[in-house]
Amino acid sequence: MKLNGIIKELKESKCEYFKVENDLLILTGIYDSYRGMYEYPALGYVSWSYGNYNTGIGHKLKDLIKLFEEMAQSSISGWKGGEFYVDDDLEVFVSNAGVSTGKYISKIDNDGYYVNLRLSNFVNQN
Repeated sequence: MKLNGIIKELKESKCEYFKVENDLLILTGIYDSYRGMYEYPALGYVSWSYGNYNTGIGHKLKDLIKLFEEMAQSSISGWKGGEFYVDDDLEVFVSNAGVSTGKYISKIDNDGYYVNLRLSNFVNQN
């Protein structure tokens, strides 16, 4: 799913909150270049799990939309240098700086309360 499609779908949602599968919590305001494919943006995250009790943590959807809109108008620094303009026709990874998780936002759905960001393993078609 491309950045422009993500923004469009989030804006069309009637939900107030979002969550990411695998109990990941997006660090609002933190995005960087994806290691290995520097022109791709990557959102920073932390994992929320406590013993055997795992919970998806929701944030306000309006804050996520704002983050994606800011990302679409920015440039990011490559891991080994260089500045890259964020193209809104690229996928968005969920990966911390310097890490290559291979996970990107592939689908968005909702359960009536949360917008759910679904992740998949990225396969480069180039």
